[in-house]
Amino acid sequence: MKHTKGKWVVYPRWSYRKGVSAKDTTQNEPDGYSVEAQRDAYRNDISIASIQTYSDGKRPMDEVQANANLIASAPEMLEVLKEVVPLFHLMRRFFFKRGISLSDDKVGAGFAFQRLIEKADELIAKAEGETEKAIIMEEARVFPDEE
Repeated sequence: MKHTKGKWVVYPRWSYRKGVSAKDTTQNEPDGYSVEAQRDAYRNDISIASIQTYSDGKRPMDEVQANANLIASAPEMLEVLKEVVPLFHLMRRFFFKRGISLSDDKVGAGFAFQRLIEKADELIAKAEGETEKAIIMEEARVFPDEE
């Protein structure tokens, strides 16, 4: 599974309320943000997500913008994680070849490092939709069809 290509950016979004012209955004504060994948210079963007506040103000606008920023940065975070994880595995092999077991670490740093590797692998699988596939394959192994 692949995500939408292009740089993901955040734009303010306005819902035009009664009495406010759709062309006059200066009189209307944004009520949310849109995350879009930039496709070309002509702003033929593809919508990824729309995050908005509630009319009763229960979700503060700074939280809405923070959520939009987090979503927009997801592809870049995934790429960095995919670059770092092989280094983690290389370091684990380095320790293993020297007889150092990360899971037997008395101080806990080795165990924490091992858990970090596992979590990073899980996050990559989750981001790429592999988690559901792995669950389905495991269920098929444990509960084979009776035919």
